[in-house]
Amino acid sequence: GGVVNIVTAQREGANLRAEYGYRNAKQVVGQAGARFGPVSASIGGGYFDDDGISAFKGGTERDGFRQYAANGRVGVEFSETISLDLRGYFADNRVQFDGFQPIFPFGQTDTAEFSTTQQVFGYAGVNVRFGALKNRIAFTVSDTARDSFDPAFGTAPSFIARGRVERFEYQGDAAISDSLRAVFGIEHETSRFRDDFDRYATRVSSAYAQAVVRPIETLTLTGGVRVDGHKTYGTKTTLSANAAMRVGEGTTLRASYGEGFKAPTLFQLFSAFGNDTLRPETARSYDIGIEQSLVADTLNVGVTAFHRDTVNQIDFLSCFGSTNPRCSSRPYGFYDNIARTRAQGIEAFIEARPTTTLTVSANYSYIDATNRVTGAPLLRRPKNSINASIDWTPRAWLKLGASVQTVSDSVDGFGGGIALDGYTLAVVRAAVPIGNQFELYGRIENLTDERYEAVSGYGTPGRNAHFGVRAKF
Repeated sequence: GGVVNIVTAQREGANLRAEYGYRNAKQVVGQAGARFGPVSASIGGGYFDDDGISAFKGGTERDGFRQYAANGRVGVEFSETISLDLRGYFADNRVQFDGFQPIFPFGQTDTAEFSTTQQVFGYAGVNVRFGALKNRIAFTVSDTARDSFDPAFGTAPSFIARGRVERFEYQGDAAISDSLRAVFGIEHETSRFRDDFDRYATRVSSAYAQAVVRPIETLTLTGGVRVDGHKTYGTKTTLSANAAMRVGEGTTLRASYGEGFKAPTLFQLFSAFGNDTLRPETARSYDIGIEQSLVADTLNVGVTAFHRDTVNQIDFLSCFGSTNPRCSSRPYGFYDNIARTRAQGIEAFIEARPTTTLTVSANYSYIDATNRVTGAPLLRRPKNSINASIDWTPRAWLKLGASVQTVSDSVDGFGGGIALDGYTLAVVRAAVPIGNQFELYGRIENLTDERYEAVSGYGTPGRNAHFGVRAKF
């Protein structure tokens, strides 16, 4: 129902982090940036390797994961009104997993299967300002190559998938006055997918406009409209609106309405897990909330109520234990629509900073997610969840912290016939700064060695520890 856009701030200098821990997990990550007159540049990379645990909860062999990645960015400011932005990202990973034994007793078991994935992402954008109007023209491309292997049947891939998405976009941002701002744009996206047998392609062209109005100092109103023209599924118009108002000292009231439209991806339609009869997913959501700052902004509390109705929700159905006819050609599972679903509930939070060295926070969520046709709960959606954390700096050379997560029971499996017990996970952490450039840190996850399942049949780690060092220059 919404989008959070996070843009990493540009930083000059370098930072490095190295970590080692449970199951021979090794991680090294570094990033460096600099500015040379009108040119800013950054480059970074990372390596992660973990022997892992058995993906099958009853297994004995470990299923590991390995990834190395690199990223880079170059920005050029030709003048105060014109700039160029180039970005790139690459990742290569290998993950082991477990499968099913095709003979009695049927079910999950340890296997030597694994998959490899290579991802390449590129962005090129030009930013031009004409007075109060900011313009951005950009091209984005992403490539994904995924191969799956089963050594029991030879060295050739048992499954391949190749995907490519190209997007051209223009966005305008006009500050018309102190109380009125308009954001508008157009996009054109082309998607391609191929597997062992066929090639597929689709495209969608979109236009959107949004107005941000402040009729009075304490009230902000936003309204938007988006039109998507999909090659296969036609034209769909969606609307959004929200309001935020400050009342008195430290009180903020919020309300919003949003509509969503999501066409199935080519992978969901045509891959080895695909379903070419999928229909687009649409949704309408509402929420209303209040936030309050107290005690000179050292205590913040808030609560939000939300309601979302979805039509043709796209979900993945496992074929284990299923008699669905489609499972004859999709033995591991397939994507399908849930005709009508509903998710509603409340979210509440509290943040407290009683001293400059102590921060305490907690949040609670109640989510009632159901299939509106059958009345059954949606899979793997605990109704209740609580997260709490505390961070304390008793000395300048010592940082301490702890977090606790508790979730209630849920259901899983075909038709929701498997009960998953709720669980509580605790983490403790500590860090010791050494001068202004280095910091030693460590943490213990799943402190109480809880035995739990987040997904039926899949393993989860027991108590585990990690330690490392951070450096910045």
